[in-house]
Amino acid sequence: MKKLSLLLILVLLTGCSVDYNLTINENNEFDESIYIQAENDSESQSLFNDPWPIKALYSDLDSGEYPEELEGVEYYKSNLVLNNNYYLKKLSYKFNSENIYDNNSIKTCYESFYVNKDEKEKTISLSTSSKFLCMENYPSLNEVNIKINIANPVVTHNASKINGNTYEWNITRDNYENSGIIIKFKKEKEANEINRSKTPSPIIFIFLAVFFLILIGLIVYKTKNNK
Repeated sequence: MKKLSLLLILVLLTGCSVDYNLTINENNEFDESIYIQAENDSESQSLFNDPWPIKALYSDLDSGEYPEELEGVEYYKSNLVLNNNYYLKKLSYKFNSENIYDNNSIKTCYESFYVNKDEKEKTISLSTSSKFLCMENYPSLNEVNIKINIANPVVTHNASKINGNTYEWNITRDNYENSGIIIKFKKEKEANEINRSKTPSPIIFIFLAVFFLILIGLIVYKTKNNK
């Protein structure tokens, strides 16, 4: 049975949506931020008054829930963001490649979460089971927008939308039973991409060529005048 303790504030709301953002940088650090949007003023006030800290690591859930932080337990940083006269509850935490598998938000909302590192292919794969359980566990939840931004090349994915380096999934009560996440990416940039970033722009060569032509022309002009 899944441990149900993610985002206790959801229990207090009768309607809300969540924006989940995961940014994976070139060093494979996972910067997670979660925005909870209330649907009216009274529920926005519930977000403001909620004092409970939220644990970042799923393995820490066995220690129980308390209104204060426990020593040795990792918690999400929590703050409120005002957006269009409504408060958004923002939770943020930075994971690394060694503890991302223990991500509380993902493991609470999916029965299974897999992190596979292939040293031969030099790739990292993130995948989940199919059903998004939080739609069943939290009746107040109406919609979740998932965005994963990845600095390194992506090999394969099942995102419904791509915007530059950002891969997006939209989960609703109509599709949550078949809303698994699959994304596989390189652990580092391709060699040719790195070389391109280090190679000077052709514009620089053109500028230098024009500069030297002008310089040579001036030297020739002064030489003729001196004669």
